[in-house]
Amino acid sequence: MIPQDFVPFVWPLFALVCVILFREALTRLIDRIQGFELDWPGKMFRLTATEANQVAQALLNEADEMIRHLGPAEKKLFRKIVEASEARHTITVDQLFEGGFSRVNASGGDSEQLISLRKLRDAQLIRPKNGNQFTGKKELEIKKFGQVLLNIRRKELLS
Repeated sequence: MIPQDFVPFVWPLFALVCVILFREALTRLIDRIQGFELDWPGKMFRLTATEANQVAQALLNEADEMIRHLGPAEKKLFRKIVEASEARHTITVDQLFEGGFSRVNASGGDSEQLISLRKLRDAQLIRPKNGNQFTGKKELEIKKFGQVLLNIRRKELLS
């Protein structure tokens, strides 16, 4: 036999050697592609790639629906909070509103200012720093969920 007779066997043999040498790494890669394991406190979830995609899409749809329910006033307030946060400035509730903040309107009900802040809080975008209720001197912060949404839906949230 001459060397050219062995050529058809070289690639399959090389591939077999690679599979044997990298078997562990390939197994981990295939497992990762086939699914995901999520360790939630007290519970382990295993999702296939298709299921993980469906869950992610459902969460994005919910986020998009929530964003659609925010009006121009809420988006304007959120934009001010984001701008302050990104400039590493603190912003108080009073600073958001020209003339300051009032919790009640002229008839004694909740003010439009308070209602807008509550909508942003209910959407899990912001909260008063160190908890409690919205008051004039209270500093505001963007919640982790708000940061995540800013990363994936910035244009929609701030427009």
